[in-house]
Formats: sequence, C-alpha cells, structure tokens
Amino acid sequence: MLSFLDIQGTVDLPKTPDTAVRLVGSYRHGASTFTVALNGSDLVVNGLLWPENRLLAVEPDVFEAESWPVVLRFLEMEGEIRAVRVEAPVVAGRRLDAVYERVGYLPSSAASGA
Repeated sequence: MLSFLDIQGTVDLPKTPDTAVRLVGSYRHGASTFTVALNGSDLVVNGLLWPENRLLAVEPDVFEAESWPVVLRFLEMEGEIRAVRVEAPVVAGRRLDAVYERVGYLPSSAASGA
C-alpha cells in the first residue's frame, strides 16, 4: 500500500545497542542545543521539539521525528558521528534547519536508558 501511494515507510531501529548508542549525545548550533538518547530501545530527541520525541529510522543514520515534519541526518566523519543535519520547516516560530555539531557524549548508563 505504501509503495502504491509513493510513501516511504520506516524501518526498524538498529538491533545492536552499539549502533544506536553511537548516535547518542548532545548537539549544538549557535545557542540551540538538544540531546539524542535511548529510552528503552527507542532513540529519542530532547530539546528540539517535544520532550522524549521518538525518532523513526527511514535509512541508516537518517531518522524522522515522530509526529513532526523533521528529518535528522547523522553525519559520520572518520568513523564517528560528528554532527547531525536537521531538515525542517519553521516550527513554532523557530528555524530548526541547520547542521548541529556534536558537543558531548552521554554516559553509557544514560545512553542505554538505565
């Protein structure tokens, strides 16, 4: 049905915790900062939209924010995630479109939702 309507579906999140954990951390552009964390087995973004906004995988390292027209493309350099490109319209008067540099990593206990 989705292919008939030319709508992309989401894919399952990576099955290995290490794959999802490599995306976890703090990202900043100018004065705007947000975090990506694990909540159970779900990747969530905090500080960009709603609290604990679930990320839905559409391709490796590409996610849509659940219930929002926002795409996050994680950018890898030299084998590490160094930034995320946020593609979005103006939301609640805020321009979110930008490349946010990774500025921090969450401790492994926070990253795993423990």
